[in-house]
Amino acid sequence: MKQARSISPAFCLRDTPFGPVAVLWSVYRNEPKICRVLLSHPENPAGDSVKKIFPDSELASSSTMNPVLDQIEAFLSGEDVRFSIDRLCLDLCSAFQRSVLLADYAIPRGLVSTYKLIAKHLANPKGARAVGTALANNPFPLIIPCHRVLRSDGGLGGFQYGLKMKRALLEMEGIAFRDEEHVVMQDFFYGDQSGKAERKEQRGKQSMDEMLNAQQQHWENTLSETEEMFGAEPSEPARVAAELFQKEGKKRILELGGGQGRDTLFFAGKGFSVDVLDYTEQSLTTIVKKARQSGLSDRVAAIRHDVRKPLPFRDETFDACYSHMLYCMALTTAELEQLSSEIHRVLRPDGLNLYTVRSTGDAHYGAGVSRGEDLYEVAGFIVHFFNREKIKQLAKGYDLIGIEAFEEGPLPRKLFRVTMRKRVK
Repeated sequence: MKQARSISPAFCLRDTPFGPVAVLWSVYRNEPKICRVLLSHPENPAGDSVKKIFPDSELASSSTMNPVLDQIEAFLSGEDVRFSIDRLCLDLCSAFQRSVLLADYAIPRGLVSTYKLIAKHLANPKGARAVGTALANNPFPLIIPCHRVLRSDGGLGGFQYGLKMKRALLEMEGIAFRDEEHVVMQDFFYGDQSGKAERKEQRGKQSMDEMLNAQQQHWENTLSETEEMFGAEPSEPARVAAELFQKEGKKRILELGGGQGRDTLFFAGKGFSVDVLDYTEQSLTTIVKKARQSGLSDRVAAIRHDVRKPLPFRDETFDACYSHMLYCMALTTAELEQLSSEIHRVLRPDGLNLYTVRSTGDAHYGAGVSRGEDLYEVAGFIVHFFNREKIKQLAKGYDLIGIEAFEEGPLPRKLFRVTMRKRVK
């Protein structure tokens, strides 16, 4: 772990079934970020650890950190919690430790991996000891579940808060033990012969269609639990798109994957007529409600639709199509080719198709469960990562105006912004 900044972070405390937990945080790049998570050792409560490590740190509540503390308390009470890593200050870690932590983060509840398999997954087959060291110094236990990594023989290995707690956490997640310190041997995560991750369910390998269909319910659940998952402000790609659309006099826009409506309402507020599609009922309910509250209902038409099926519009209906990270969801390359063709069909001559995707330069690329075709499942979400060649492959019938790399969010995510124009015959 890199040397911490000289300014002492603030901290929050929360009582849990495993004792007090401290979350240390500070403002980094104008955003509250988690610097450390400290659990309690029987002889060393978390609050005491804070004072030993950061003697000048002060107890301070935070509306941003309170939901994180709620999740930690729920997790330690036995609930199946999926933590986000967007609030973690991963810049405090070395590049190697970040890669180890991201690989560890992908291990789902109810499964375990080994130091050796993670090293192999990271193309460093002799690096098991280095992986162990990186996890032993994990600044974010629980959020980054280092307790799910074991020795190759199923032994517990190490844990900075003691093996008793490590075993208790694993048993809480359904891992069975054959003796005091060894789990019942199983198919380890990252344990397939190719060295890439492949989650093996008890009922056998899911088909691609089953996996992709399961994403709909996962998104439905996630959006219903988190009111403003992506924030209330419009995304930067939406601002760029609106400026371009206004410059070219575009009026009617098709938005694919409206989410919770932050970009939809932004476009409507700028005077555009927006037809927005999403395949979750929760998204549509949220968008319709927000449009009504904002007095924009006359400019927003929300339709539930799976983009793997033909778009429900006549030919040459729209001036432009916009989608922010819809292309990089759980869609195969063949389905994306069909989608691009459908967008081409419903665009008017000279119409624009502007979309964003996560790139293969993203920190999450290669982490988690490989689903083929540069699709990886991380924390339950399947993401399709793009290189420039794939973007060009999907540009049939369009003039490819630009491919611009940019960053978004606190990780940060690395993306491409793609602008295409329907070719006039």
